[in-house]
Amino acid sequence: MTQDFLVCWGAFYLALVGIYFGLSLLLSKVNQTHWGEQRRIQRQSESRSGLTASAQRRHALLSLAGVAFLLAVGVLANLNGYALFPKLELTWLTLVVGLLISVLLYDAWFYWMHRWL
Repeated sequence: MTQDFLVCWGAFYLALVGIYFGLSLLLSKVNQTHWGEQRRIQRQSESRSGLTASAQRRHALLSLAGVAFLLAVGVLANLNGYALFPKLELTWLTLVVGLLISVLLYDAWFYWMHRWL
């Protein structure tokens, strides 16, 4: 069970890191075009948080490790019958729907927590 978890966690982490760097590369290329320069919202190159780009990447990679951990726990719990709902067959549809529901719930939590603070 532990080995299955580590393999699942590693697979999710590698996939998320690949998506992170792939989208970062794509967006940096788009921002370097004329179209990207016209539509840029933030003109200055420094971040508001004061963190350097490498520090921001480290924080993002650490956050992705946490997200991958939770995904691995959720998927393995569901596959072993430890879930709130009956065991779902893991297909692309259930993965995408689950991801969309997770994002919606996280965004709602994030919005209301920051509104409350």
